[in-house]
Amino acid sequence: MHGIIREDPARAASIGSQLRFATHTLNDIHVPSPGKLADVSVFEGAVLALMIGTGESAQIYGSACMVAPGIALCATHVLSDHEYDLKNSRSELMAIGFGSEGLQLWKVREVTNLDRSDLTLLGLEYASDLPASGTFNQLHLSTRVPQIDERVTIVGVIPTSPPLDVSMGRDLEFEMRVILSQGEVTQHYLGGRDTAVMPWSSIEVNCHAWGSMSGGPVFDKKGRLIGLLSSSLESDDENGPSWVSLLWPVIATEFRGGWPTEIRGTAKTLQEMDPSICVIDGREAVEHIDGPGGRQVRLRILE
Repeated sequence: MHGIIREDPARAASIGSQLRFATHTLNDIHVPSPGKLADVSVFEGAVLALMIGTGESAQIYGSACMVAPGIALCATHVLSDHEYDLKNSRSELMAIGFGSEGLQLWKVREVTNLDRSDLTLLGLEYASDLPASGTFNQLHLSTRVPQIDERVTIVGVIPTSPPLDVSMGRDLEFEMRVILSQGEVTQHYLGGRDTAVMPWSSIEVNCHAWGSMSGGPVFDKKGRLIGLLSSSLESDDENGPSWVSLLWPVIATEFRGGWPTEIRGTAKTLQEMDPSICVIDGREAVEHIDGPGGRQVRLRILE
């Protein structure tokens, strides 16, 4: 699949006529059976590969997903080993989407990490040719906590190309596959699994995942995005378990970014964004509580 790194084309494009945004659940997408590799273009750019480059060489380190125009989520730990180089412009972070019309290349302009969490918000700027349809796709979010024994689906990318030269104007040829892993929820850790390794809201799932799947989207039985893959235990039988960071805390987090820049309006969080451009089931279940320790966010459990 091909794509050319260019300056942001949205400067000369109008929202609604030349740029459109569509939201999908997993049930809307024709995906392969679990454990099978397939062309990641079935997600039409909504599932991303995270690429970190130094100089003219870049390679894939993890997965991410689009949740609103120019806004993506990834796992914090994927970036942690490169934090110094990224902050000091010694490395560049990019995201690659794969659509039926070709590569969708994004430059990461803003990074917002959540405190005591493995969730990071990415503010993106588009950096390749617009798809002929002008349509960009994203995932349907939910603050719902999946029930014990409910089957969930984890999606991540598997790179099949060597490191790339990502110089401006270069025609990139890149191959990527997507893999699905499914399993039942076995534990809830809504207050954190522990105080050191995983002190954030998470669930345990009895399935295996692979390294570059970190940060990949996790879907509940309704096909809504409910979390990101955080880690998985290596096991001979490949049954995991895997741990999923629930995404509800991220929707109330203030962050910078969005593309085109005017589409966010005055919204500071995903929760405040127009429901037509950031679709969240149960956004009202995330509440702000003022207490002696300052402002906190809590979740009312939804079925």
